[in-house]
Amino acid sequence: MSILKIEMMHAKRYLVILNYFIIYTALLIIVRLSLANARLTRFLFVTPGFCVTLPQRSHYFPRFRHRIHCCDNTMPLASIWLDPGLALTSIIGSYRLVFKNLTEGGIAVPVDRPYRRTCRQFVDGSYTEGGRWQYMVHPKFSQSPEHYIRAFLILLKDLQVLFDYVEPADKNLICYSYRIHSLLLRACVEVEANFKAILKENGYSRSGDWNMSDYKKIETTHLLSSYEVEVPNWNGTGATRSPFSAWLTGDSLPWYQAYNITKHNRHSAFEEATFKHLIDACCGLLVLLSAQFETNDFSPGDTLLALEGSSDGMESGIGGYFRVKFPANWPMKLRYDFDWQKLKSEEDPFQNIDYSKIA
Repeated sequence: MSILKIEMMHAKRYLVILNYFIIYTALLIIVRLSLANARLTRFLFVTPGFCVTLPQRSHYFPRFRHRIHCCDNTMPLASIWLDPGLALTSIIGSYRLVFKNLTEGGIAVPVDRPYRRTCRQFVDGSYTEGGRWQYMVHPKFSQSPEHYIRAFLILLKDLQVLFDYVEPADKNLICYSYRIHSLLLRACVEVEANFKAILKENGYSRSGDWNMSDYKKIETTHLLSSYEVEVPNWNGTGATRSPFSAWLTGDSLPWYQAYNITKHNRHSAFEEATFKHLIDACCGLLVLLSAQFETNDFSPGDTLLALEGSSDGMESGIGGYFRVKFPANWPMKLRYDFDWQKLKSEEDPFQNIDYSKIA
């Protein structure tokens, strides 16, 4: 190999190293400049074949919450928080570094105002840390939430009485009785009441009787299928229930179908009123309440929400009997990112979900 070719190879390597250095330097300068402005917005980072990873919380930028990842020419994969006045396009060798306001490109950003009757994860992954739960007790967040909670608490008491006679165990999942049937009906009536409250208070107004095709829209906005509920003192492997998991595959809810068929034709379908369907219906009701109010039971005394971060991901649910695992997989564009201390002084600090646009 000639000396000239060797020198050209070295020159190309130096050029590549220089390109990387310039890109890193430009990125660091922009991040540092962003500290000078308190108003931050989301920008898009695009660079074909290039990969940068920054910590979710760096000492350079305390509010930095997202990572920048490798992407190609057509698919920007991540974002960074920067000053809204900044925009950079830099052509450096074969690399292209672009920062662009995401709102201009039509790409959704986190939700900056809470929805009615909707509890969600914040952009940093928490639900209630730092007093963020306070929006849920605002009078405009929901109408008479304590009545929906109270109905569940009374049902929970009766369910616990049933446990004195029917042991919570895998072997008893197929048993049925008039008492089980009665509790199943009550649980599903409350499920429907909560579905209707969420839709109605968000302005949904389809004519005619609402049914499961209407209620299923709430899966999109509340991620019901991602919730898990743990039944205490369970004998067997069925302690953890996912009452809305059937929606992940487009199927109907077995416990709700059992409610419908036994309500309209108890004589011939009585055997469908099983212990299993009752447990799932009660857990489904708890999931619906948790997806609205987290663990807030709206009791007359001081409000105290459970601390997050238990070793198994579960926390004590409303009523203090079941344990609930809240979704940790909220898409970034659906997560909350608002300052409640600023919003709470507004006459109506909430917004509606337009359920008419959800299939």
